[in-house]
Order: sequence, then C-alpha cells, then structure tokens
Amino acid sequence: MEKTFKIDQNAAHMLSLPVLRSKLRSNAPYIDGQGMQEYRRMRGLIVDGAEIRAYAQVFLFLPTGMPAAVEPCIALIKAVFAQQGLELRFFLHITSYGEPAEALHATSFQVSHYTDKIAREVERLAGEAHTPPHILSTLRLMPTPRNTKIARDDLVFVVTGRLEDFAISESVKNSLSRHSNSYIVSLSDNIQACRFKELSFVENNVLAAGTSSI
Repeated sequence: MEKTFKIDQNAAHMLSLPVLRSKLRSNAPYIDGQGMQEYRRMRGLIVDGAEIRAYAQVFLFLPTGMPAAVEPCIALIKAVFAQQGLELRFFLHITSYGEPAEALHATSFQVSHYTDKIAREVERLAGEAHTPPHILSTLRLMPTPRNTKIARDDLVFVVTGRLEDFAISESVKNSLSRHSNSYIVSLSDNIQACRFKELSFVENNVLAAGTSSI
C-alpha cells in the first residue's frame, strides 16, 4: 500500500479565478508552426503559422459524486478556451477520481472551441455516486488514446470541493509537484487554485489501497 497525503491548508496560498486566468496566460508555453499544419511534436495537433502561447494538452480531474462541481468546472474549462484562442486545436482530457485505482477512465476531445458535449461529459462524471474523501492515486488514463501522458508544459487541473476532503498518493504528489502548470482547484469558496509545486503536504492517517501507476 502506498502512503497518501493531505494538503497543509495553513500553508496554501490560493488564487482567485481572475488571478488564475492571468497565470494561465503568463505561464503558457510558446508553440509555433509554418502555415496550417500538424505540430511536429504531437501528432494530430494543428497550429497556424504564427507563434502563439497555448497548451498542447489540458487535463481535468474532477471528483465523482459532486454535482455542485459541474458549473465551476465548466467555468474553468471556458477560462481555458479563452486563453487558448481559436488558432489551436488542442487535446482536452476529462476524467473523474474518488476511490484508489490503478487507472482512471477518461474522455478525450480534440477541440478549438467549447461544445455541449464537454458539458455533458462533466455532468456525467460529477454525477457518479461517491462521498468524500476523494483520493487521487494515479495519473494513468484508460482507454489510452494517442496522447495522454502528462508532459512538462501541459496544463493540469485537479478539482476538489474542500481541501480537507482531498488526498493524494505519494507518487502522484511527486509527479504533479514537478510540473509548473499543475493546479489543485478548490470549490469550497468560489473557484480558488494553487500550483502543486507551491503546496505543502502532511501524511494522511488513512493509507490508499492498491498501487499507483503514472
């Protein structure tokens, strides 16, 4: 069994949604191309000739059994589309977590604009039965599309209700803490976020069952 950790709430400096939007713009990596073509580092990613700041992949991990998370998650996704602009078709991977698992089932979209299909998927995943605590024990997504491994410059949101209801395995904690654009998003007081690399953790008293795969 792998150790799990909780966020040290006293040391967490959470950002409001407007500040988060600004961070998304300033931290976005540069992507360039030569005319409308497939991005050379990722098959299926289409860019135009101008250099832009955007994320090649966006991952959203949302808690199951939390219907109240639907509208905030949709607002978060729309903030991402506002940052990305219309020049880019990027990969959006949406999954839910709750119980310890070796893999999470994800739905992947290759999109350049927001669609109702995305909203319906958020509603479906958030509505699945589960009660806190929510444990994120793996970053492995199944079924495995072509691009689901989190790269250094990808954007990752892990959504929770209250920070105290969230637990994370040691391996996932270490992985997300190495990524500059990985955020925990709390919905307990509007939408607030903090980068994983800026968080402090304390060991959880309850151990997650099973092992983690990244």
